[in-house]
Amino acid sequence: MNKPTSGAAAVVLAIAVAFGAAAVDFKDAFRTRKMSYLMTPVGEIYAIDPQHPLHRAFLFHYANNLPYRWSRTPLGFVRWNSGWLVADGSNYLTHFRDDGLFDALVELPVRVVKVAATDDAVWAVSLIATNSAVQLWRSTDGHSFAPYMGGTSPVRFTSLANSLLILTASPEGDVYVASIIGPPIVHRVWPPDRRSEIRIAYSRSKMRAGMEEIYGAVDDVTEYSLPLRDILPLPDGGFAVLRNREDVRGATGKLELLKGRRADRYDRAGHQTATAVFARSVHWLTEVTRSKVIGVSNAGDVVVAAWGKPVPEEIVVP
Repeated sequence: MNKPTSGAAAVVLAIAVAFGAAAVDFKDAFRTRKMSYLMTPVGEIYAIDPQHPLHRAFLFHYANNLPYRWSRTPLGFVRWNSGWLVADGSNYLTHFRDDGLFDALVELPVRVVKVAATDDAVWAVSLIATNSAVQLWRSTDGHSFAPYMGGTSPVRFTSLANSLLILTASPEGDVYVASIIGPPIVHRVWPPDRRSEIRIAYSRSKMRAGMEEIYGAVDDVTEYSLPLRDILPLPDGGFAVLRNREDVRGATGKLELLKGRRADRYDRAGHQTATAVFARSVHWLTEVTRSKVIGVSNAGDVVVAAWGKPVPEEIVVP
């Protein structure tokens, strides 16, 4: 396997800095119609659903039931076709059977950091894409991947960090992406007849609003525009988003930082319909109902928030 380059390591670091870390430090979440799964850095899978609290489900392992030995920290995972695919930033996906038993390595044309799946396809985000033509990949068999551009023209990135994407998909076939660093826009890239750009609500300072693109190498990305932590597709064709680093005006009039505290619901047409405020920071959304939204933090803290009136986008001036 290829060893990660310094550029790849810098991109992984940028992801960690953008979202923050915690003691347990779940690396990724995957949601089905009935269940949400979270993965730890050693390949432990935790599950949560409306009837059961967050609990350890299984560990990726070998035939002798010993824990799978990772050559790199697993970063993204998805369940597809009665099995699991795990990305670790290399040009291989690790395939496990439904019970977590190691099955095979799937070689890829690029290094992959994130995967998602609809019922009929697997999607992957390249770790170190230099331009948008090789940023997003799609496979209908889980083995052969081809780049997907969605009818757009290639754009060269001024920094590898600008290529980082949040990627999520629904069993019904909707696929969404959003830039981790960039403008507050969610792109519905699949199916082709529903492709659209949806501007989402995000409160930020005037300075942050002017920092939507990185030029060259940057050690600290926290001052940049970091609109989203998560996107959760909904069965009705809409979606919910979790805002990332926001600047809001506090009770004293000074700007305060909110990190993973506000979620918004959008309908099928992309209109914002509600906002919820979590009491504590969360990293992923695991369940949405008409009245509430449930989020889970990196450390496994489960937080419930009620939907309220939509809070619009705002540029806050000091």
